[in-house]
Amino acid sequence: MTVLVPRRRPETDEGLNLVPIMNLITILIPFLLLSVQFVGLAVVDASLPTEDAAAPVEGEPAEPLTLLVRLTSEGLRIRGADDVLATDAWIPCLGPCDAVDDFDWRTLRQHLIRVKEVHPDQQTILIVPDAWVPYAGIVAAMEASTSRGGAEPEPLFPRAVLAAPEVR
Repeated sequence: MTVLVPRRRPETDEGLNLVPIMNLITILIPFLLLSVQFVGLAVVDASLPTEDAAAPVEGEPAEPLTLLVRLTSEGLRIRGADDVLATDAWIPCLGPCDAVDDFDWRTLRQHLIRVKEVHPDQQTILIVPDAWVPYAGIVAAMEASTSRGGAEPEPLFPRAVLAAPEVR
């Protein structure tokens, strides 16, 4: 009697098949490169003073004007002091101060132009928003304080620094 024994295939180690993974990566790399957002970040090197930085201290030598614009729920307050100019202006809102357009940005710009006439070398202004002020309000305050406006806008206070209000 003859016994049939199945033939064995010779064992060969084929290894890991990487072709499907390489195909996937070949497709994914161009897709990922096309979907990447190229973002340019700008860094403003500034120390963040508090609101009381604009208040003059008696007995100390006079320094350049520290000018501050505070955005509150009632309107805008401009503060600053030095030997030449004492500034403390209050600009009420045009409406209920619920929206960014309720603030009187034109009057703010006019006050700041008068301050700039006395201090032509002044470059920095501190903007202090209350906690409820939306981002658009901060941007509007920066726009009103950094440029005189007009067809060819001249710089007013080009270095606008965002400051934190004093916690009480």
